[in-house]
Amino acid sequence: MLEEKTWYSDGIESKAYREALDILNEHKDISGIFGTNEKTVMGIARAIEERGLKDQISLFGFDGNYEEVYYMEKDILSALVVQRPFNMGYLGIKTVVEEARNGQKPQYIDTGCKLITKDNLFTPENNKLLFPLINSGFKQ
Repeated sequence: MLEEKTWYSDGIESKAYREALDILNEHKDISGIFGTNEKTVMGIARAIEERGLKDQISLFGFDGNYEEVYYMEKDILSALVVQRPFNMGYLGIKTVVEEARNGQKPQYIDTGCKLITKDNLFTPENNKLLFPLINSGFKQ
């Protein structure tokens, strides 16, 4: 049995892909992997897809992008933990203003996150988190 271990991809998709292939080759009994950022998740997902292991390995990730949605729709990615960037910006500015006014700052600020699965992938709230620029009026 594989003991809990951490591998590092340095946020580089190709490195995560190679590491995932090595892990999958060495540990045939592995049943789950967590990727800590979107590039790492993409590399791991590609390795799982290439090896045809989507029914044997549950992949969980952090952050969200179009490609991760693609892997979720293909049942390669089980779930994503997605940050709430509006909360991060709002609470960041609010905290700076409060500290400037009264010199106090909280030790911990919870900006929130959302668990995205295939079941709730396309709800209006989750669409705003996953595809923030689609309906924003932003033009490239």
